[in-house]
Amino acid sequence: MQLSNFELTRTKGRNTLDLEYFATVDVTTETGALWWKKKETTRREIRREFIGFWHFTDTGKFTPGTQAEELARAWKARTGQDV
Repeated sequence: MQLSNFELTRTKGRNTLDLEYFATVDVTTETGALWWKKKETTRREIRREFIGFWHFTDTGKFTPGTQAEELARAWKARTGQDV
């Protein structure tokens, strides 16, 4: 599973301790074996609480590795929006 195209969609909360961040990412998965491999890309929403980890809103599973954190850091560097 590979994440790409991070986009912060909304922030919910009133102060630093109860902030929630919502974003969308493209998720590319590979299925099949050898030369029958097929790639599928879908757009999914992820969420993070203050001092928490990014996870998918539809399943609750954590995003793979540190991919979402790295994409969020790049988003903050480009746009200046706090993530």
